[in-house]
Amino acid sequence: MNLQGTVHPDFAPVARALSRQLRRGPRGGAAVCVYHHGEKVVDIWGGVKDAAGTPWQADTMSVSFSTTKGVTATAMHLLVDRGLVDYDDPVAKFWPEFGREGKEHITIRHLLCHQAGLYRICDLIDDASRMLDWQHMTDALARAKPAIPPGSASAYHGLTYGWLVGEVIQRITGRPFAEVIQREIAQPLELDGLYVGTPSEPAARAAALLVPDSGRRRMAGLEVQLRRAQRVFSVLRLPVDLRRIADALMPPNIEKFEW
Repeated sequence: MNLQGTVHPDFAPVARALSRQLRRGPRGGAAVCVYHHGEKVVDIWGGVKDAAGTPWQADTMSVSFSTTKGVTATAMHLLVDRGLVDYDDPVAKFWPEFGREGKEHITIRHLLCHQAGLYRICDLIDDASRMLDWQHMTDALARAKPAIPPGSASAYHGLTYGWLVGEVIQRITGRPFAEVIQREIAQPLELDGLYVGTPSEPAARAAALLVPDSGRRRMAGLEVQLRRAQRVFSVLRLPVDLRRIADALMPPNIEKFEW
């Protein structure tokens, strides 16, 4: 796979690894940029950005999924650093509607540490398309009952983390979450391409998420496979509950969702 860009000779293995990866997978593209001691030593890209075969460019953006959790947590840390909130403040102090169904004592720390017990997205919504509606998701989370006692354990909030922490940030700042990310993180760091909710102009250079039909079929059957495997685990008396993976990561009709 031919790559564009530059790479320092000492980091040539990075370019070879990206080239191999692009040859292995289904049709698509990717980019890698590495700084070492303040020097840009790798800035390479290759492949295509959509089903039409449009070449990946130096400024092509892509979906980053769960790395947004780190960005979201950073925004909350900034507010703590400014004295606007404390990690042990109850969420309901800023989001009163949240303080019910056993959530009255859930703290900011619980949210950041995945200890709120609100990971079961399959119980929150009837269709994956609901994830596009911020208000619907935060209302659903405010009504929800924790699946485990808050603070009793960490359970990965794979899809709910952003609304939980992001809504508190909105309540504290009085500004939309996307605006907070731009003004407090992206712009001060001069980051080109960091958005939560991308405006139409920069969105035009975003790569499409190409999910082959085979991948969608696997997604559709994953919940059934996990539940079958759980029956085996139960017979063997292994202390693992695989069904929680589906509860946290497989909202209804996720295989039909257009990212």
